[in-house]
Amino acid sequence: FAFHSQARLHNLDPAEVLVPVSARPGEATLRTEDIVKAIEEAGDTLAVVCFGTVQYYTGQYFDVKTITAAAHRVGAHALWDC
Repeated sequence: FAFHSQARLHNLDPAEVLVPVSARPGEATLRTEDIVKAIEEAGDTLAVVCFGTVQYYTGQYFDVKTITAAAHRVGAHALWDC
């Protein structure tokens, strides 16, 4: 909700400016390679990658170093909620 609100606050369409990443069918957690792929596909249009370090529904701990490096390679910032 917070990201949708920020997009609308800046007169942007959330459907056009947010890049959701979902778990694969039948899986409960996100794969690091899927997150990195989404970052690479967005490329230099991406400004910020934002995740919680631990996904509180599943307990998944994200690979902070790898995801942050992918964000930096496309010129984006990585924001982590620890």
